[in-house]
Amino acid sequence: MDEQKLNILTKRQQDVWELHEQGQSRKQIAAKLGITYNAVVQHIHHAERRFHEYDLLCAAEEKDRQPADLSLTRGEVKIIISALWEYAQSFGESARKAVNVDWVGRLPVETKLIADLHRKAQIAIYGQQLQHLFPDEFYSDDEDGRQST
Repeated sequence: MDEQKLNILTKRQQDVWELHEQGQSRKQIAAKLGITYNAVVQHIHHAERRFHEYDLLCAAEEKDRQPADLSLTRGEVKIIISALWEYAQSFGESARKAVNVDWVGRLPVETKLIADLHRKAQIAIYGQQLQHLFPDEFYSDDEDGRQST
């Protein structure tokens, strides 16, 4: 199993899931970990639900990274840059720091999309990124694998 995917589980869910993946019965897992049979059933159920939610989140993120064929003028792109900057500034620095993370511990997908769109629009118009809406860790990697700055 993918280590990153396994890390979305609690420690107890990981322990139960690893034994489950090894083919042990629920009864065997309960005895080995010193928990009830029903607890094992619940841990497996919750792990499966988290895996499903994680897969849905990853699929949505992948879909949002797909290019859209949208022909814009330089003036329209400049308006987008300005609007994104105003949008980010309206929250203020403290609000950006306090933004809620999802249950995986990441910022909302929209935050990364806004940051990436702002960066790409600036590069398209100015040849470089002049302003950062958020700290660098909120930006995705470029297509060639370099970290955006």
